[in-house]
Amino acid sequence: MKDLNTMVFDAGIMPILFAEDESATERVVRAIERTEIPAVEILQRGETAEKVLKEAVKIKKNAYIGAGTVCTLEHCKRVVDLGADFIVAPGYNAEVVDWCVKNNVPVYPGVSNPTEIMMAANAGLKVVKFFPFYQLGGETYLNAIAGPFPDMKFIITGHVSDLELHYLSNHKIAAVGGVWPFQGEVDHTVISEEKIVERLNFSLQMSKHFRHGWQ
Repeated sequence: MKDLNTMVFDAGIMPILFAEDESATERVVRAIERTEIPAVEILQRGETAEKVLKEAVKIKKNAYIGAGTVCTLEHCKRVVDLGADFIVAPGYNAEVVDWCVKNNVPVYPGVSNPTEIMMAANAGLKVVKFFPFYQLGGETYLNAIAGPFPDMKFIITGHVSDLELHYLSNHKIAAVGGVWPFQGEVDHTVISEEKIVERLNFSLQMSKHFRHGWQ
């Protein structure tokens, strides 16, 4: 199985889940494992989030199950103890990043300026999260601050969807992260397993088109 960074870049997608419905966990995990991107960032917001994370870890066969919205070292350690394979944070917390690097846990901290990118590079990271994409200035701003860091790639998130997959023609952008494979930004009802697979496979084809041209 590919390492997570390679898989995410090749797919061009980071699926994200609002974890509000425990009953949807199995169909989410089963669906992603039927695609080329068997990974999901489960946002750790609300009362059910940790329960969904634990259930996903129990169900998975070969998926990467990530914990999102991790803001403190204590929270990071807790979700890793629950079985999280990777960590995603909305901003840069040096304690979280350093602990993850030391313990070989993939981590994607949010960055918004050159100082945070330098910190990530100095920690040995190759992929970070650029959040929130449009509010920070979109592709123009990202290109401006990313120029001095040729080895760093970025997952763009923050109310983006498959409509943003065209940004994958920019090879500084590793992936587009969003909830569209599973649900809406406003209506968080999780769709059926078959529809998840259909959405992901369509998005993967579009990702390949924008990354490599039609094949």
